[in-house]
Amino acid sequence: MKWLMTDPAPGDMIRVKAGEIYHYGVFISEAEVIQFGPTPSERLKLRNDEIKVISTDIDAFLVGGFLEVAEFDRKEKKKNRSPKDTIAYARENLGRGGYNILYNNCEHFATECVTGRALSSQTDHVRDLFRKMPVVDVFTAEIPEECTIDTVYPMERDDEIKAVSNERVKREKYCAWKLLKYALERSLGIKMENICFSKDENGKWSSPACYFSISHSGSLVAVAVSRTPVGIDVEAMDAPMRAESTDRLLTSSEREDYLTCSVAERQTYLVEKWAAKEAIFKKDGKKNFVPAEITIKENELYKKELLHSGKGYFCFVANQTPEKVRCFEEIPPQKFL
Repeated sequence: MKWLMTDPAPGDMIRVKAGEIYHYGVFISEAEVIQFGPTPSERLKLRNDEIKVISTDIDAFLVGGFLEVAEFDRKEKKKNRSPKDTIAYARENLGRGGYNILYNNCEHFATECVTGRALSSQTDHVRDLFRKMPVVDVFTAEIPEECTIDTVYPMERDDEIKAVSNERVKREKYCAWKLLKYALERSLGIKMENICFSKDENGKWSSPACYFSISHSGSLVAVAVSRTPVGIDVEAMDAPMRAESTDRLLTSSEREDYLTCSVAERQTYLVEKWAAKEAIFKKDGKKNFVPAEITIKENELYKKELLHSGKGYFCFVANQTPEKVRCFEEIPPQKFL
């Protein structure tokens, strides 16, 4: 097979260069091109479960790029579907999901429509680009009131969880680790069992394969995964904070701001600053948490207010690319437990 810049015919596999990779589809007419998801720039705005097989016109497919048409040799054509069957198969799959940039992408779909086999010639290249892409994904989930505590990987973490005598705390730690496993595979394509973990003297777990951070508050657990240092903290907005803790928690300028708040606002102000500084502390990996010495840099911090079971929470993520944060809320227990 080779690629030519020529006019396509109905049932042809086509592609367009989109940055460093190609976007693929099946041409039917100028008004109908069927493809697995929109162009890469638009696809990045979507979660994998939101990406479906769709139909657009040729202009929306190309986005100003140059069209290339697949030309198969005589032997390949004999094995391929007829143009009529290719079009029928493509249309039958409109709305299909299951997208995965490495294992079930737009090229897999287009080649499957034409040849009957889901193949991708750029898997290795896409994998390399995928690993270099900035990823900062946050997952939140409810901690169920009851759940079976199964074995987790690695053994040291399993021992740590099972040694906890308080059943609520044990459940929190277990659910957090299981949600981390889900997040690693969902966002980074990493199977937890294939990487190494270690725990430092402060009890923080880490892995050379990626960066991650865990937090829980009330019945909510949150996990952040990234390819660069990351810290996350979630705190209930009504979490108890003592007014006398301001000297320990706030910088001098923050104390001035605190004094300008109304009495009703001061509690929330302290909780918000605590959560932000806890996230920064986790990202930086320092030994001692001294919040009054931590300066909050808004350009390195992502903030989201969450509503969970009728209760408000602050969620802060510290990372060098907070504008890239994607937040996936309320992951059902059956998906990660």
